[in-house]
Amino acid sequence: MNTAFRNINIEEVLFFDLESVRKNNELDKDSKEFELYQKKIRNKETDELPDIATTLEHYNKKAALKIGFNRIVCATVGRVVNGIVYLRSFIGEEQDILKNLFAKFQETKYLSGFNVLEFDGVVARVNALQYGDLALSLPEQFNDSNKRPWDMKSVLDLMNVFKGVHYYNSSLDEVCYHLGIDSPKEGGIEGSQVSEAFYDGKILEIEKYCKRDVFAVVNIFRKLQFKPVYESYVDANLVESTNTPVKELSVLERLYNSNVLSPEIKNEVKTMCLSKRLTKKDKENLFTILKGVYVRCDFENQDQDSKKTILEKEKEINKLISEL
Repeated sequence: MNTAFRNINIEEVLFFDLESVRKNNELDKDSKEFELYQKKIRNKETDELPDIATTLEHYNKKAALKIGFNRIVCATVGRVVNGIVYLRSFIGEEQDILKNLFAKFQETKYLSGFNVLEFDGVVARVNALQYGDLALSLPEQFNDSNKRPWDMKSVLDLMNVFKGVHYYNSSLDEVCYHLGIDSPKEGGIEGSQVSEAFYDGKILEIEKYCKRDVFAVVNIFRKLQFKPVYESYVDANLVESTNTPVKELSVLERLYNSNVLSPEIKNEVKTMCLSKRLTKKDKENLFTILKGVYVRCDFENQDQDSKKTILEKEKEINKLISEL
C-alpha cells in the first residue's frame, strides 16, 4: 500500500455501508416505474424492450442496485475510538436514515467503505434529493456531484485501494478471502437476498448483515495498513439501549475531522460563548484555536491547505466570531 494510505489514522475515519432494496415489493406493469425500468434494461443494440415477465423478474433481482429504482433501508457506520470498534445502524424511513447518516458524515475527516465511490455514496446523495434540502447536509468533501474520482480525496474506497490500477474489480467476499478475514457473507443473509428479506419483515437480519459488512471493511483497512485485525466490536445500538454512554467527540474534534465549519458546529461554538461576554483578547484566542483546528498544515501526509483556502477559512472564522 502507498505511504499516504498507511499513514492515515484509523480513528479519523468513518466507515459506512448501505443496504438498499427495490423501491416497491411488486412492480406494477401499468405504472410509470415499469415503463422506465423496461427501457432501462432494453437491448442497447436493437433497442428492443424485454417482455413483461422478464422485466418483472429483472426488477425483483436487480432493481435494488439501480439509482431511481431503489431505496435505502439500513445504514451502518463504524468508528474506532481508543482502539475499540463501535458500530451503529440506522433503520426506519429512508429520509431519517439519511439525516442520521449525513450527521455522522459531518463529524469525520475521512469516509471509507467498499465500493462506496461508485455505489453507496452516490445512492445516498441521489436518494437524498427526494427530500428537499436534506441533500445540503452532505458535506462538500463527500459530495461526488460533478466531480471526478481523483477529486474525492477524503473518500477511501477500499476496493480501489486494494486493486490499484488493475482493470478488474474484486468483490468484498473475494478480498476477505484473499486477506484471510471472516466474510460478512457467511452466516445469515447476503446482498442478493436483502430485498426479499426486507419485504418479509426481516429488517433486523439486514441490520446484522450491514454491521458484518462494516466490521469486515474495518479489518480490511487494518490489513492494508499491515496492522492486526480486530476480533470484535461494540454494538452502539445495544449500548444505547442499556444506557451505557459512548464517547462523543468534542466540537473541536468534529471540526478537525470533518474540515467543515458547518451550521451545527457554529451553533455549538455560539452556545459555548453565551455565558461570557468575550473581550478582544478572548476573541483573538478563539480565532487562534479555531484556525489551529480548521486549517490543514500536514505537509508529510499531503494534507495541506493552499494560501487561498487558508484565507477563505480565516474569513469564515472571523465572520463567526463577529456574530458572537
